[in-house]
Amino acid sequence: MRYTMQEGVLVLPEKSADQTVNIFQVSGVGKGEVCNIVVNRDTCEADESLEAYVGRQLKLLGRSLRSMKEVARRETTIGAAKIPAIAIEIHSKDAGTGRTQYQMQALCKLAGRSVLLFTLTSPSPPSEALRADWQRILSSFSPHDASEGLASS
Repeated sequence: MRYTMQEGVLVLPEKSADQTVNIFQVSGVGKGEVCNIVVNRDTCEADESLEAYVGRQLKLLGRSLRSMKEVARRETTIGAAKIPAIAIEIHSKDAGTGRTQYQMQALCKLAGRSVLLFTLTSPSPPSEALRADWQRILSSFSPHDASEGLASS
């Protein structure tokens, strides 16, 4: 497997699975908030729909993060290629500090069983400006090979 990243390229054994995580600290989004944006890669079960994957993952997350509350879920698209996706909004309390964390997520299926998860985490409730910036970020996504990289739903 040829794996391209920002810094270079790795050649890995063919049976490698990409489970990498990219974390970005973003300042000045919305009304000047400092937020984290995380991009995760995962693999869904054989013949698992994106909706089923989301349900399974939220159930697992709810077991380990008892304060988690899903406040919204809707179908959406990501990028100019209009990749079908599911958008979720989650609130949870940090066990150590007791502070509420606000997350907006968007998940999409790519080729085969690959899932891409985008998460924005904010220490304050998302403002309309932050929501607009999040949509601009998601709209900017461009898969390397849009004609072959998308999964059929």
